[in-house]
Amino acid sequence: MLRWLKRSIVVAGGAFCVTAWAAPVVTVGLARVHAGDTFDIPILISGVDDTVGLTAWQFDLSFEPDIVKPLAVTEGPFLANFGTTLYSPGVTDDGAGTITLVTDAYVDQDMPSGSGVLAMITFTAVGPGTSALSPASVFLNFSDSGFSVNDGDVQVTSKVPEPGMAVLTLFGSLLLASGARCWLRRPSPDLAASPT
Repeated sequence: MLRWLKRSIVVAGGAFCVTAWAAPVVTVGLARVHAGDTFDIPILISGVDDTVGLTAWQFDLSFEPDIVKPLAVTEGPFLANFGTTLYSPGVTDDGAGTITLVTDAYVDQDMPSGSGVLAMITFTAVGPGTSALSPASVFLNFSDSGFSVNDGDVQVTSKVPEPGMAVLTLFGSLLLASGARCWLRRPSPDLAASPT
């Protein structure tokens, strides 16, 4: 966690303290999966200062609907670990490739600060390719400035098919047939030449 950086500036014979802090960062997670996989993408926050805190957040997220399909949007533990929250999973439009108005508000006394997971989005990979996961309309403490936002993405590859039972049975049958053919072709012992 980034801490306050304090420095004194001397002006006209007097001194006063100027306080600066690093801005919070909202980051959408990354994933590398196979078609058909179900996986989670975290929406992360870092650098929330303890004097300002975070009492509310909101975001929209766009995705490629031919590549991924959202199944659920759940509240992350960041605000909930501090106390009571009012959470909304937003509205998902699979055809448009958007999740809109995902929001959470903290309603207790303490000021949540630090780093953590704001929300978790569960997806299914539906086809190969890369889907950008682009946040928009991001608000922290009812403001759309004073922080940075990092996009995420999902890379989906085709699943390598496992050999099916029919393929394994055919392979086993071919081995048995070739083994039987070799056994039948071997020379038979000459019974007349053997001593009694």
